[in-house]
Amino acid sequence: MEGKALLNDKSYYAVIFTSIQSEVNKDYEKMAELMISLAKKQPGFLMVGSALSNGIGITVAYWETEESIRNWKNNEKHLVARHKGRSAGTVIIALHRSKENMSLIAGKK
Repeated sequence: MEGKALLNDKSYYAVIFTSIQSEVNKDYEKMAELMISLAKKQPGFLMVGSALSNGIGITVAYWETEESIRNWKNNEKHLVARHKGRSAGTVIIALHRSKENMSLIAGKK
């Protein structure tokens, strides 16, 4: 698995984004696809994975540094998506993983 090998021997930051969807929302799906496409172009982006089951979605984006996460967080299009997502009941957690340990660096609803 290419992604696993990419993360194996380095420190990284993981931003975990969860969402609850009571119905299929094509606008949400389009926005999610756009955000993933944009994130992949950001400096410091490593990889992303996501899953959806029974209306509960989870996306994990992996980044090289906290600065790369801050830059993504302040991306203009991402700001719009985050604002829309807040009303949809999202939860975001950020973790840092090094070879020595893993620690929670932020969490908010």
